[in-house]
Amino acid sequence: MSAYAEAISYLCIVFTGLGLFGGSALCYFMRSDVIAERGTPGSGTALQGDDEADSETEAFWLLVACIGLAAVGCCFCVCVVCGWKHIAQAIDVIDAAADFAV
Repeated sequence: MSAYAEAISYLCIVFTGLGLFGGSALCYFMRSDVIAERGTPGSGTALQGDDEADSETEAFWLLVACIGLAAVGCCFCVCVVCGWKHIAQAIDVIDAAADFAV
């Protein structure tokens, strides 16, 4: 059981980092798709519905989400690298607790 607990702990760390950077890449590509389908923001041809600023607003918020997720992903990586000793100790505690849980 303890081998699974250790592997699950490391997988959670890896998947969290991948999720943050993957979400950032997804927002970037979604923004590119919005711009390609609805026109370049600021050109006056970017129309979605009744409001002319709809696609420009959507592209802006996708860019904000892209930058925000990338920044949080970078902070997460810095925290993991700088606190690796503490993370390893915490995973050892989880490993020891898993031995007693079985």
